[in-house]
Amino acid sequence: MAQDLASSFPMEELDYDDFLGELGSGARSKVMLAKDFMTNTKVAIKKAEKTSSALIRFRREVQYLRALRHPNILKLIRVFEDEKQMCLETEYASGRDLGRLLGKQQRLSERDARPLFRQLLAAVQHCHKNQVVHRNLKPANILLDGKHDKVILAGFSLAETFTEEGYLNRFCGTPAFSAPEMFLRQKYVGPEVDVWSLGVVIYNMVAGHVPFMGDNWEQMKKNIIGGIYETPDFFSDELRELVRKCLTIGGKLRPTVAELMEDAWMQMQDPIINHPVMTKPHYRPINLHDSSACYYPTLESEQRGDSSVQAGETETAASEEGQGRKGLAGRLGNFLLRMCCILPPRETCCMRSTRVVPVQEDS
Repeated sequence: MAQDLASSFPMEELDYDDFLGELGSGARSKVMLAKDFMTNTKVAIKKAEKTSSALIRFRREVQYLRALRHPNILKLIRVFEDEKQMCLETEYASGRDLGRLLGKQQRLSERDARPLFRQLLAAVQHCHKNQVVHRNLKPANILLDGKHDKVILAGFSLAETFTEEGYLNRFCGTPAFSAPEMFLRQKYVGPEVDVWSLGVVIYNMVAGHVPFMGDNWEQMKKNIIGGIYETPDFFSDELRELVRKCLTIGGKLRPTVAELMEDAWMQMQDPIINHPVMTKPHYRPINLHDSSACYYPTLESEQRGDSSVQAGETETAASEEGQGRKGLAGRLGNFLLRMCCILPPRETCCMRSTRVVPVQEDS
């Protein structure tokens, strides 16, 4: 096998995959997971042949990765090329991309989706502050770290600079995530098409599918242009409103990313958990009689009622707090309560019918 460009650098080849986002226009570049001997860290090497179209996309991606420095944007380490190949060395996202995560879990709870979406908004806001529009926001270009709690935005091969006084007119990106003005071949400033895509992304994260679907291309196009979509019943009112703002037909009527950061759904506080995204789905399948089957979250994946009431607990009335048992009944109750601590584990404590105390069985 002939030696290629990447093998000439001090790196140890570990594996091949295609997790580093798209190179553009639906064509994926070849990606190599490698180990840099100088830093002793894993890196990703994106390789592409020097065709005319690939060369344009490749150099565009290099241009914007060099210009955009942000914790939630893919870090470009170095670039090298020869007569036949081009290679990008970037940071390694061990958690693959959001699309693969959704493929495993089908959807995320709002609690799990919120911190990831906050980071995505921060990355896109940094792009817009630097007059750059991404134009290809979708799960395949949203990379994750190994713990699935950090977002790394990639896939800048379709990005473009914009000005408030000028307009762009290129129809590009992934149709299911593209704004209606692109289908209508209308001119656009730039940030508003990213905001539309953000609405599709957060819908996809929580619902498990994109909002605009159809039996064929024309039907999907008609739904996007008309803004025809439905939200699942398990969406909170705040999330419905956030999606509605993003998926507004008129581009000028959509909020900016800075305004989205201040949205009520974005400002909601969630309980602190060790692992924001579980390795197993947070839903259980419900078999319905018709073909419109959907998935509903379990109590463990959704916040119920008052934010102070955690999954596995029920509220106790304030008047009941502090009421103790008196006399013989109290002493007997205390004895039985102590016995609950030495008896085999049970799902509920018999002495506290108003509060369910989860007990984990020994492994």
